[in-house]
This record gives sequence, structure tokens and C-alpha cells, in this order.
Amino acid sequence: MEKHHYKLLILIFVLIAGAGVFFVKFSRVPQKPDSTAFKPTPVPVPVVEAMEPIVTSVGSPDGKLTLTMKKENTQNGDSYAFFTTNLEGSKNILYTKVASAGAVLSIPENTFSPDNKYVFLKEEYMGLANYFLPVSTGIIDISALFTEKYPDFIVTDMTGWGGINLIVINTDRVGGGVGPSFWFDVPSRSFYRLSTRFN
Repeated sequence: MEKHHYKLLILIFVLIAGAGVFFVKFSRVPQKPDSTAFKPTPVPVPVVEAMEPIVTSVGSPDGKLTLTMKKENTQNGDSYAFFTTNLEGSKNILYTKVASAGAVLSIPENTFSPDNKYVFLKEEYMGLANYFLPVSTGIIDISALFTEKYPDFIVTDMTGWGGINLIVINTDRVGGGVGPSFWFDVPSRSFYRLSTRFN
């Protein structure tokens, strides 16, 4: 009988031990997977910062008008806007353009005509300068008109105004050497060769 108790005690002990192992094995709380293992690796995205517009202003000699050039970098290239502002703050847009890659537009010195009726502008591209005049009917391309009339000369500079409607043009000879100066008359779109070189 005593042996039977021992066997019973051993059996109970084995059952308790087995139940304990079973309980420990199957009652574990499932652990959350490592959260870093499932996170996608962030890919850096380049941030394109919007550049501040470049603004250049020039006043007319009498102080009544201001010519402003606003240059902004866009996806299509450099965008230019030229406008005048009077003393009351009224704005008049003269010319806008998205320039070709490598082209630079600017306001030349002495841009205003003496009566503030006209301004001339400059565009440089691949080492060449092109001068033009925005008017109410469109653009007068002074450099192209000059080349068509005087193919033996190259426009090197427009220095300002020789009168109300007269822009002073300096030239070089195509074959080399300094060329003469000219006046460009805006209303007639005519050129007048001068005997004196304006530098």
C-alpha cells in the first residue's frame, strides 16, 4: 500500500510538472514584432528651395518714374518682368519674358529717354548683346534692325540718349577695328551715321 502511495505521489508530481511546462509554453503573451524591422527605410527627397526674386530698380533722371526688373527662377528658366512705377505708385508692365538658358536680361545705364516716353533694355546671350525697346505696339529689336541695314558693323554698346527720340549706338567693324557711332531714331526706326564717336 505504501508503494502505491509513492507511485501516486510520483504520478501527481509528474502531472503537476507536465502541467507547469504546458502552462508556461502555451500561456506566453506573444511579443510584438520589432517595430524597426518592418519600417521602410526613409528615402531622402531633395528639397528645392524657392529662390528669392532678384529686383533691380533705376530711377528716371527727373525722378518721376522708376524702372524695375524682377527676375525669378522658375521650372522653365529665368522669368523676367520689367515695369515702371510713377510717384503715385501706379505700375505699368512693359515687358515679360522667360529667357533661354544662359541668356541674361538687364537694364542698361541711361535707359530712360529724356521725356520718359521710352526705355531700352539689353539681353546678353553667348557673348553677344542685343538691345531692344518695348513700345505699346510690341518690341523694336534695335540690334536686328541695325544688322540688317549695316551688315559690315557690329553693335557693341548703346550708351543712352542723344535727344528725345535718339539712342546713341557704338559699333565695331566686322573685320576688326572700331566702327562709328550712330543715332537710332525711334519713331521712324531710322539710323544716322555720326561723324563723332561717342565713348
